Amino acid sequence: MLRRRSERRISRMSDSIDPPIADHMKAAMFMLLALRDTCYIGLVTLSIANGLRKAQEKQKRLSLCRSYGVYMYWSYDCLKNNFANFAPRFGIAFQATPKTVFRAGYGIVYGQGWAGDTFGDVLTSSFPTQVQQTVTPASNAAAVFNLTNVEDGVAAGPPGYTFPAIPSDGAYVLPDGISQTARPTQVRLPTVQGWNLMMQHEITPTLSLQVGYVGSEAYHNMFESSPSFNANERTLAGLGQVNPNNLTPGGASCAGFTAADAPDSCFYTVAQREPFYDGTAQSQLGVKYGVPHGWSQRIDYMANQATGSYNALQVVVTKRVSNGLSFLTHYTWSHALGHEAYEFLIDPSIGRGNGYYNRRHQFVFAGNYDLPFGRNAHFASGAPGWLNNVIGGFQLNGALTIDGGIPFTTNYNLCSEDNDVGASDNACFLNHTGASFGTHKGSFNTAGHYVPYFKPSPYVLGDGNPTSFGPFSRPAMGIWGNTGRDALWGPGLITSDLSLQKSFTIHEGVRMVFIAQAFNAFNHVNLANPDTCFDCQDTNAVGVQSAGTIQGTVSEQDGTSMRRLQFAARFQF
Repeated sequence: MLRRRSERRISRMSDSIDPPIADHMKAAMFMLLALRDTCYIGLVTLSIANGLRKAQEKQKRLSLCRSYGVYMYWSYDCLKNNFANFAPRFGIAFQATPKTVFRAGYGIVYGQGWAGDTFGDVLTSSFPTQVQQTVTPASNAAAVFNLTNVEDGVAAGPPGYTFPAIPSDGAYVLPDGISQTARPTQVRLPTVQGWNLMMQHEITPTLSLQVGYVGSEAYHNMFESSPSFNANERTLAGLGQVNPNNLTPGGASCAGFTAADAPDSCFYTVAQREPFYDGTAQSQLGVKYGVPHGWSQRIDYMANQATGSYNALQVVVTKRVSNGLSFLTHYTWSHALGHEAYEFLIDPSIGRGNGYYNRRHQFVFAGNYDLPFGRNAHFASGAPGWLNNVIGGFQLNGALTIDGGIPFTTNYNLCSEDNDVGASDNACFLNHTGASFGTHKGSFNTAGHYVPYFKPSPYVLGDGNPTSFGPFSRPAMGIWGNTGRDALWGPGLITSDLSLQKSFTIHEGVRMVFIAQAFNAFNHVNLANPDTCFDCQDTNAVGVQSAGTIQGTVSEQDGTSMRRLQFAARFQF
């Protein structure tokens, strides 16, 4: 069919082409070219003046985009559009033999990304439009505030907030401690380049094989689990180290003290390690960006700076309907990489790792089979009407999916002592000793209701114990472990759904169809990822260490939960 359609297209071109050339094209090649220009127009919103990238101008104010930005007029003072986002498309098909075709394609696409967050949150969640307050009760038993009257010495209602007057230039000074959402003055569109190369071969008139490579590269993109990163995130450098410029409680210089004998006031504080606090991060800890504005709060920066990639081998076998049978089956071997946001501006490689959604091996089979019984079928084709209504009209449908697991990150008990950045971001990377990770799904323990998956450390790493066990060792303070993000893979996923339907002819043109469906027909248990703490010593109900064990299942959708049966009837006329 495809070949005949291609020949018809090319034959219309052949009238203006020399016959030998036209004959060659008809037998061999078809090409498609296209070009598109993409531009999204955004509304004016609040932003850090000139974007964080231009904060070196030592401007610590919030820009209202010449004051009328809060009314959401169109303006190019705060948002610069790019009219050069060209999105080319290229495709080519080459018929090598009457039964074999090669195809290739390339294209660029753009998206809006988290446009609602980038433009909406910056406006609605920014000071002074919104101020987040924290009210702490006097004790655990005391009320935070009362709704109407003063009671037990607690005032009615939350404490008020006095907003500052609007400055003449329309730019507020951002106070310390007020969380802020920001974006650059020019928002870049998330971009994906995609390409593929396929070979398709006809095995029989109804059976075909396709093998190919599919790849893509994403840039100016969001992070895997967030549209933003904390631009004021502390650097890991300086953790547990003495700042020689600090003073002791008695006012003496901290210079000359070591970490072993220094008082607490001599160590770098969390704020001193932040790039927008007092300049210590730049002058002493190697941070290459930021300005000393005295800010210790979080600055959520929506800048579309992450990258990602996907590469896959795909094998597809397609069976078109013949003798009542049709099916589609394919296998994909893939690898996806992406970014998370921790310490992104300091070292983006720290958060780069396996895509958290990527199941590297995926096999799918889906088929339909009209059972060969009854009138006009292989068996009992001459059956009378009453017998045909009993044995004929059955159709069996099925779908089987066998997937690999999704990745996970191991962590360890004393991570916060070595890496307070990783501890707050669930990124406590261990070092790999070179030994095998030893991940393997064990047998279900009926008493403790768990499945062992990897062998945990029988002791807390360090803290008077050895710092390593098996495949992992504890990294030094202030150093990211080399295992990286999402380096281990969880258990696989198997789903099998079946349906059987029976159709009855009630009258000419009138039919009744009964359907019985079974999701997870064989009641296969799909296990969740394990407890990822490698050396935590907490135990389960039977006293077995929880670390490295699986204690839950995947049950978010039909087919991965326990078997579920569904029955339906359909009247067709």
